[in-house]
Amino acid sequence: MTLPRQEAFQLLRPACVDLSSVALRFKGKQATVKQIYNALVNVQEILHREDVRRALDEKLAEYTFFPLTHVFNQAQGLSSSCIESAIACVIVLVSAGWKSNIAPEMAKQLLILMTLLAGGQAKASPVSDEVKSLAFECMQTIVGQLSQKQRGRELFNDVGSKNIVDQLAYLLVEAITESVSDQVQLTAAQALKTVVAAVSDRLMLASLLPRTVSSLTKALRVSTKARRTRKVFVAYLQLLDQMLASTLADSVVFPQLRSEKESDEEGLDEAWLRATSEQVQIALTQVMRLRSHEGIEVRSALATVCFTILQDCPRSLAGSRSLALETLITVAQLEQSSAVTSKIKYLLDSQPETSEMLLAKIDAWCFALPTTLQTSESRPKEPLLRQLHGAVAMAAHSSQLSDEVVTQLADGLTDGLANIYAIESTKHEVEQRDAGTSFALLDLASNTHPGNFPPVLLSNTNDSGFAAGLNRLLAEMRELGVSNTLARAAIRRLSYGTQEDQLVAAWMALRSLSQDHDTKDLDDFITITDSSSIALSRPRLVSDLYAATLPWLTSETNQNEHGIWQMIAIAIESVVLQAEMLDVAYRPELLDSLYPMLALLGSPTPSLREHAITGLNLLAKACNYPSTGDMLIENADYLVNSIGMKLNSFDITPQVPQVLLTMVRLCGASIIPQVDDLIGSIFSALDNFHGHPGLVDSLFNVLRVMVDESKKQPQLAITEHMSEPRHARPRVVPSTLKDILDDLKLLRARKTKVKQEIESLNVHTTPHRPWKETVTNKPAEHDDNGANDLDDEDIDTPARPEEPKQPPLPKSYTLLLRIAQSTAPHLSSPSSSVRRTLLQLLDEVAPLLSHHENSFLPLINSVWPAIVPRLLAYSPTDEGGTETAYNACAAADAIASLCRGAGSFMSTRIEEVAPSLLKLFTSIRDTRHGRSDGKGASGRGAVRTKEISDIDMTIDDTRPSQITPITSKQLDTRSARAQVQAALVRLFSTILDNVQLTSETGDQIFEVLLPFVRVSTDDHSDAVNGNSSPDVTQVLERYNADALWLHLEQTKQQNKAVVMEVAEVEGE
Repeated sequence: MTLPRQEAFQLLRPACVDLSSVALRFKGKQATVKQIYNALVNVQEILHREDVRRALDEKLAEYTFFPLTHVFNQAQGLSSSCIESAIACVIVLVSAGWKSNIAPEMAKQLLILMTLLAGGQAKASPVSDEVKSLAFECMQTIVGQLSQKQRGRELFNDVGSKNIVDQLAYLLVEAITESVSDQVQLTAAQALKTVVAAVSDRLMLASLLPRTVSSLTKALRVSTKARRTRKVFVAYLQLLDQMLASTLADSVVFPQLRSEKESDEEGLDEAWLRATSEQVQIALTQVMRLRSHEGIEVRSALATVCFTILQDCPRSLAGSRSLALETLITVAQLEQSSAVTSKIKYLLDSQPETSEMLLAKIDAWCFALPTTLQTSESRPKEPLLRQLHGAVAMAAHSSQLSDEVVTQLADGLTDGLANIYAIESTKHEVEQRDAGTSFALLDLASNTHPGNFPPVLLSNTNDSGFAAGLNRLLAEMRELGVSNTLARAAIRRLSYGTQEDQLVAAWMALRSLSQDHDTKDLDDFITITDSSSIALSRPRLVSDLYAATLPWLTSETNQNEHGIWQMIAIAIESVVLQAEMLDVAYRPELLDSLYPMLALLGSPTPSLREHAITGLNLLAKACNYPSTGDMLIENADYLVNSIGMKLNSFDITPQVPQVLLTMVRLCGASIIPQVDDLIGSIFSALDNFHGHPGLVDSLFNVLRVMVDESKKQPQLAITEHMSEPRHARPRVVPSTLKDILDDLKLLRARKTKVKQEIESLNVHTTPHRPWKETVTNKPAEHDDNGANDLDDEDIDTPARPEEPKQPPLPKSYTLLLRIAQSTAPHLSSPSSSVRRTLLQLLDEVAPLLSHHENSFLPLINSVWPAIVPRLLAYSPTDEGGTETAYNACAAADAIASLCRGAGSFMSTRIEEVAPSLLKLFTSIRDTRHGRSDGKGASGRGAVRTKEISDIDMTIDDTRPSQITPITSKQLDTRSARAQVQAALVRLFSTILDNVQLTSETGDQIFEVLLPFVRVSTDDHSDAVNGNSSPDVTQVLERYNADALWLHLEQTKQQNKAVVMEVAEVEGE
């Protein structure tokens, strides 16, 4: 509700009278500053009431302003708070009282007053930021109200008032550049913008332009010393936009030039325009750096300036149009703003010269790509790709994106990326790793393996933003429907150039042809009849790329690591892309690509192995195979033939056994019958190249994997129709009285039967004629004695029953037997890894072959002389001796497997080597315990002290009767000597349990194994310590249960004595 004017006057009158009275008394030094401040606040509160503001008019404004004049006259002696309150009152009076009816002279006086209050005096005291901010706001209000009428605008265009405008502009520009207060900067910019908008005289604007633009350029420079808020930047950019539009707009400049030529006035001619536009262009170069500012509102304000240049100043600022267009493209890409993009498209449609300028920019950027991408810094790369991204999209909208432009872009990207690859290849060396470790990561049969290829290029660079920008650019090309043109341009470059150029060109073609499933499905419905369109069709491009890159995969030079590994990786991706295009129809083409991809699994380059694994998985999926293993099984004939040709041609590259190893790993035992033909070639290679430990090791690894896979497949078991050997010593059971009586009865019956057989024989009948006729041909003739004279040779002995024919050995068994027989000559290989592989192979194959004794026992005869020296060559005192600890362990395990399979057949051999084995065991034990033949503690007390200190009594509170001594030296179970000792314990346990030995040898082994039985006061005596095999106690119990019991009892008594002695020592 509007307050009546009279009531408003009644409210203001007492406050104004009081203020006037206090101000006059303050002038006579009869009032304080606080009294003036209280009076000012009273007036300010009344003026800020909404009903009073609505009731104000010119008369009330003049009445209220009168006491304020006394305050302004005494401003030097008042506080900043008083000045702030007084200025705030003036702002209300101008905006709500005088409004646009303010007298120009009154406005002029107020402007001068605000200038003085804001620090416009040369020797004025410092002014607070709050006073400056309110003074600038008051200036903006006065100018804004004054410019609403023609009579008021003449004040700013009058020649006599130039000093006022100049002084205002100078003060405001100085505040823009020098002030540190955000509020002062903001209000100064807004006030100056209002002044520029109020001035219509071009000469006046021309005089303000240089200083204003220069100051804004300085203020808009991003600096850590002078930080400005986003609102301040927006205000400055709006002021710059206002200045350019008011001074250099074509609608202002060129009509004025014509009039100036006619009247020859003021000198604002073409020379002035040319000089001014050049200076403005320099300033704009600095200002346009804000296009990468993080503030969206700042970039939007900058875009407004650019649109002003392109739309309002296309002729006057022609030199800045290219810069403005470049900035707009960058802003549009950063903001993803539809408004900015729509305005740019409108400009391209309405201004043909802008479209031509856009193509020129694309040309310049493509030309600059190789040089820019070659730099090590990422700062110039990302903006350039961002600009290209936006420019290509804009050119496509305006139908300016021709094939020539796309080809030019492809050439620029290819040259630039080739430079990047050349730099990275010199800085980053590819990590080399033993090919044998690749199977730790090989999981081709698993469906959980990642289905995407790892990046080939830009994987080692730190410019993640650059890589993302490049991918966005290529994705934009696909969305615009010109990716096929880009791919065709890249494929053309595969026929010439360096390897780096071809690599990058193939990579770009792959990225351009990679599509999502929706796009692929859409391509299936498109029918192309035009020959030019067929050349740009995706199937044709994929086929051309496949044909160009397949030689990279199949080339022997690249397979031998003399080429660039990324080229082989790109070839793998091209193969998968072609397979995805052809689906099942690609299966015949596997003859060209499958073997080389499998061979890459033996590559020393980890990235290439990873690429090959992913490629095989995707290839099987593309050809509709259930798994990678099924794909290999179906193409096994081709792969076996390829491997056989390599082996028969004496190709000793590591890829050959690696392919075979992969096939057996993936396909399992089902493929072993198909690779039987390769066994002969493998053995031939082993014989011919036995001097190459690496090749021998890899070939025997293949054979070992065959053994492993044979054990995993019960349905392909090699032990059919064979009996499992049973040589384990049965548990000794005490004989009862009934058993003894039964044995006596059996012995008596046997004697009676023998006696009867002897009595039934006629000892007097002897032959009396030569045995020359058979019984069957002639009748029996009796001599004088009536006896038959039969010739020994003519008697047909009764035919023995024919033994049942043994079924033929399975093919898999014969294969494994040949593998085992081939190990003996190579067990003396100088390579320790080869020897370990062979020993482990024998350990694994022995249980399978032991089911057929007629074949297994001769095998033992052939391999035994080669295995035993591997174990006995180990020396515990010399770690660098003839044989390594790992090989000694493997030899011990292999001998144990032979003993389990052959049983007592090994008796003689074990008896021969038993002393050497026991000596080796004793040497290892003494070395681990630190003993020496000639050294030791002297004296009974010293020995007893050492025994007590070395024993750690572990007492279970819940079972106090159980005491287990564990020596500290027994805790060393990970050393090489401990591993060999554990292997010998396993071997002795197996020998004692499976081989028939003499009492002397058996007792010696029994004594050796006794320390490895865990001592306990209860009946749980089947547990052993960490160094032993889990069945040591059971083996010893089966061999001699009484001796084992006696040992356990003696040990428990000794332990009790030690415990008591320890307690006595602690008590003392």
